[in-house]
Amino acid sequence: MRTILAFERDIESQLEFLDTFKPQKQINPKGALFCGSGDSLASSMMAECFSDYQAPAVDPLVLAKNKSISKNKHVYFVSISGNTISNIRAAKMVKKSTAITKNPTSNLAKACTDTIPLDYYDSGVMTSGSIKLSCQHACVHVSCLWL
Repeated sequence: MRTILAFERDIESQLEFLDTFKPQKQINPKGALFCGSGDSLASSMMAECFSDYQAPAVDPLVLAKNKSISKNKHVYFVSISGNTISNIRAAKMVKKSTAITKNPTSNLAKACTDTIPLDYYDSGVMTSGSIKLSCQHACVHVSCLWL
């Protein structure tokens, strides 16, 4: 399947996803830290905004170099694939962590103490910023609205 056609199908599937989305977990913003790369960092930054800046968002490389920022925090690693190396390495460095991922059997999910699976249909073709990003945004937005 060509990328543009896949992107079109992913965009069309967003309405169905939003109708069927079910929130997973409540998150305490004062004890939370969101972490992700690329689009997943964008979703993490949205969580930071939705939490009224109580739950900071960081890049996993920043977390790996400054482990102290995760002290007394539950770190939520956001990654569609669950295979981002920097997320996996950072996840292995923290005590309490949850993977927010489409792939609950990924290396990231295995490195974390808990998993929030992202359940949605996509074209199977990597299309940055479409249904995958919408699903991440919905997950972090609803989790933070419960605060």
